Amino acid sequence: GSGETMRWLHAASTAMEVGVAKGCAWVAYHVANWPKRTIGLMVSFVLLFSLGWLEFESELNAEHLYTPQDTRAFRDRDWIEDRFTDTPSTSTLYVDHRGGSNLFSRDAILELFRLYEYVMTIEAFKGRVGYDERYCQVVDWRG
Repeated sequence: GSGETMRWLHAASTAMEVGVAKGCAWVAYHVANWPKRTIGLMVSFVLLFSLGWLEFESELNAEHLYTPQDTRAFRDRDWIEDRFTDTPSTSTLYVDHRGGSNLFSRDAILELFRLYEYVMTIEAFKGRVGYDERYCQVVDWRG
């Protein structure tokens, strides 16, 4: 019953304590008798285990952390990035002179400004991506 379990726990605890004490005594004996070997061994371990830091790289792309790598969405990533880049790109707008009318007349220039203001109102992702007034470029304001 309970007494037998207590004896078993006490025996296991004593065996563990004796084993740890013998192990520590063995390490202490070798360290005390061969300090140069110990220092050399420790420096070797540090250098060996430090080799892992050569390949250390912090992942800055959250897509690698949160997108499962074995999905179709991840396999199609190159196709998507080729067509829908995240980098700002300059937009070009062609305006026709409408059958010979002057593009530099007051009315034509005012119409160009109205068109420009309309283009500036285009946005996506609930206003977080839109056209930057300074450059007339698509800008991501998501941070």
